[in-house]
Amino acid sequence: TMPTSQCQLFWEGSPAELQQALSGQHVVMVTYPTSGQAAQVQAYGKVLQQFVQKGGSVVFTGTHEFSVLQQFGLI
Repeated sequence: TMPTSQCQLFWEGSPAELQQALSGQHVVMVTYPTSGQAAQVQAYGKVLQQFVQKGGSVVFTGTHEFSVLQQFGLI
């Protein structure tokens, strides 16, 4: 049998709201990351770094913009 899963959508918001959305999750899927405000992307990156350090996984998909991926600080 397949394990139970749930999806938590997060389209926009503060880093604190992202952190709250990640509570109880195991994997984050970042689809089609594009350029945005560098400070906001970096702030999300810090939240995602904490998520990974606690055992979570982050998957990026659908982009060729390496500079945006670098702004997240996970590479």
